[in-house]
Amino acid sequence: MKRLIILSLLLSVSLSGQSVRPAFGAGLWYPRGGDELRGEVDRLMGNPPLRSFFPRLLLVPHAGYLYSGVVAGRGYAQIRGRAFWRVLILGPSHREGAEGLILPREEAFATPLGEVPVDRAALEALREMGLGRVDRSGALTDREHSVENQLPFLQRALSSPFQILPLLVGRVSPEEAVRIGLALRRWVDSGTLVVVSTDLTHYGRAYGFTPYRGNLRGRMEREDRGFLETAGKVSPKSLLSWMRLHPVNPCGLSPLLVSLSLFEGEGLRGETLAYGIGGEGERALVGYGSFVLFSKLKIEKEEKMLTEGEKRSLLKVARGSIEQALRLSTGGGDEIVTPAMKEERGVFVTLRKRGELRGCIGSLKPEGSLYQGVMRNALNAAFRDPRFSPMTEGEWKRGEITLEISALTPLTPVTDYRTLRLGTDGVLLSDGFQQAVFLPQVADETGWDLETFLGHLCLKAGLQAQAFKKPGIQFWSFQAEVWAEE
Repeated sequence: MKRLIILSLLLSVSLSGQSVRPAFGAGLWYPRGGDELRGEVDRLMGNPPLRSFFPRLLLVPHAGYLYSGVVAGRGYAQIRGRAFWRVLILGPSHREGAEGLILPREEAFATPLGEVPVDRAALEALREMGLGRVDRSGALTDREHSVENQLPFLQRALSSPFQILPLLVGRVSPEEAVRIGLALRRWVDSGTLVVVSTDLTHYGRAYGFTPYRGNLRGRMEREDRGFLETAGKVSPKSLLSWMRLHPVNPCGLSPLLVSLSLFEGEGLRGETLAYGIGGEGERALVGYGSFVLFSKLKIEKEEKMLTEGEKRSLLKVARGSIEQALRLSTGGGDEIVTPAMKEERGVFVTLRKRGELRGCIGSLKPEGSLYQGVMRNALNAAFRDPRFSPMTEGEWKRGEITLEISALTPLTPVTDYRTLRLGTDGVLLSDGFQQAVFLPQVADETGWDLETFLGHLCLKAGLQAQAFKKPGIQFWSFQAEVWAEE
């Protein structure tokens, strides 16, 4: 036993002298090679969802990627391109005899994608508070996959460096889970994401759990979804009361109870993102779910769409700005500027003459309010687009010019151009100082396939048409709310 402990400690030391936990699961739970793992995780996540919100907690499975990767990817897609400086990962220990909060001894965790630093200051504070014990031998933490399997997803999803606070939760009483959750609140700010690592119901003789009859998969899914729906109430007491009437046995119940205690009373909302079942026959089935808790206020702010009246007003603002510059009108009109029109958003204004492009200029990032951006870019499109001569009074008076406005969502990094969605995603391409952008509607207007679309985007940036395939080219996507004069 002493020899095994010494070997485990040696495995945890990197060449730099820092204590680093090796990637025990590489080649077992997920691909061993960095390039293969990177591609697999990107494929499983896909693009971020169109709607935007501020996630505080993700519940995701931790089985091998072959079995639960698709479900986990749906969860991590919610944070793709976002920045968190710390991730609190709460996972169960699958070792017999694990009790309480178990702290890692290492200063970093390794995966084939690189090393992730551990928030040692927080771990030391937890230890001093008597809330956990360090697993110095590695008997409980070495080869435990519930935390490790989350790291490649986090490495590919988050847009900036982060550190982790990786905690295993052994057997705890409900009262102890609440105490731990309340204590952890001091480390969970708006820059911290909480990840609960758990699989859901483990059904079959292999797990000693066979309470269902008849349609096993249907009953499993119904009970697991009910479990997640109840978790969305963010109340440990409510979840435990529900479980007294519904047979489920998630392996990560203790981590979930801790996390619900952490967020109880904060007014968060929950949503189930995906569900699946792994296994064949009746001997061993496992349910997998991904679930998110998010800020209700942030959702309502970011999802708010412009009304038809607001869109008409902004078109009038754009037209009025150009007519003022041509001295065809005076004053700013009597349009009411609503709160939504005061929101800071990137915006493009497009001019068309008998259906053909006559000017298009905008800003991908907010430069003041949407209302101000429409006024500024209407003038830019009419008088400062270098591809066209400035608009004249005579040309405008002929009544052949129509206006279109595109209000944009924030930019999101894209790791694989093949995941871009023609007609949905606008694209910013960058190679150093050479950049170009196409709005989402360009694909629909031209009928180009993806490679033709990107080839023309490269030419617009002053690059070779096939440059989008070379290493180092960067892509960002965005979506647009588009409307035009009839």
